Amino acid sequence: IIFHLAWLGVLAQIPFLAASVMTPLGISPQLLGVFEALILSLLVMYSTLYAPKKWIPFLGAAFVLILSTVMVINFYGSWLILLGSLIPFLIWALGRHALSGEQVNRLSMIVLIILAGLVLSVFPGLTGFFDVQEYPLLNQGASWTIARNTITSIFSGSFYGAIGTGPANYIYAYNFFRPAVFNQSIEWARSFDVASSYYLTLIPTLGIIGMIGFLIFAGAILYYLFSLLHKKGEFAREGAFYFFGFIAIFISLGVYYQSVGLALIFWVMLAPAALLLGHALSFKEYN
Repeated sequence: IIFHLAWLGVLAQIPFLAASVMTPLGISPQLLGVFEALILSLLVMYSTLYAPKKWIPFLGAAFVLILSTVMVINFYGSWLILLGSLIPFLIWALGRHALSGEQVNRLSMIVLIILAGLVLSVFPGLTGFFDVQEYPLLNQGASWTIARNTITSIFSGSFYGAIGTGPANYIYAYNFFRPAVFNQSIEWARSFDVASSYYLTLIPTLGIIGMIGFLIFAGAILYYLFSLLHKKGEFAREGAFYFFGFIAIFISLGVYYQSVGLALIFWVMLAPAALLLGHALSFKEYN
């Protein structure tokens, strides 16, 4: 709501909010786009599987508000999150016949979001007239180069390739491993404290050891949640919500760095997922 009021110019009429206030999450519209895409993905999957019928009108209004925010910002990462999580979820729901009766009609909202994502991904200029100023981020090319240079430094006897420059110390890796050609660009004097994504921030700061540890951690989450999809009844539905929800989260880490708001979603999702896995793994099915 605050974002809509900001880009419509309403907040500019309030003196202490006349500055570039975009969202309580921060001044980056890309961050808001990623955050809203995650919320929309989780909310639409939850409403499809569980929401009582009387909640549908209220959830529909929330969908319109959130989807309109994502469309106004039109950050490519938001559509990757929605398409990468909702398309597999739709295939699972139809293939496993997870919904029955009127619940099948709830898939129409997922189809609508997928269509909007496909159209705006192919024709991003359709929302160009909204004129939302993007927050300056380190581009993907430079982020990959810094990550690669950090890893390959291990061959020259540096320990940074193995253990990185330290948590939250990306600015050192940026200044030390950025390519020389970057000094000829218009942003030669800018120092970035994060890369274009969480993964590309993780590699220079934690090195190969830290990245392997995180991949094992993420792989374990997806592996055990995926195992629930093959169970019967409620375990499959619960497992589907968390499995495809974490797919959306892990995609978001590949298109943006993990801010406080995005980290909160990750850990809040992980807590009940861990409880579900503990219960499911200890549950015995009797014939």
